[in-house]
Amino acid sequence: QVSVVPETSFTPAIALGVRDIGDQTDGKGLLYDGQSFYIAVSKSIPVTGGIPLLFQDVVVHGGLGTGSLNGVFFGVEGVLPTGLRIMGEYDTDDVNVGISYNLIPTIKARVYSIKGDLYYGALFSLSF
Repeated sequence: QVSVVPETSFTPAIALGVRDIGDQTDGKGLLYDGQSFYIAVSKSIPVTGGIPLLFQDVVVHGGLGTGSLNGVFFGVEGVLPTGLRIMGEYDTDDVNVGISYNLIPTIKARVYSIKGDLYYGALFSLSF
């Protein structure tokens, strides 16, 4: 995924991406079968301090894909005051949900359900 336009106060971020760039999963019955190209937008929704809401931060996502991600997809992510992130999405075919928590700035623990199957693990990432 490559960021094309950064998010501003008034406009969403725009990204272009490809899933399974080498088309290695086609016909193998894996979670997402085959290559997909997509365009996605995301926008943070400010949560004002004067409104007693459950979430501190909310981000909405949406996009359009081809191949195994053919059609419109969208999702929402919210951060609880404890730092726990709750996510939900519609991936053109199914509703998926997940939770994650940053153990340290570079490591995130995740548990999620995709297409009815449960997954868990850790994600290591660096920004540069």
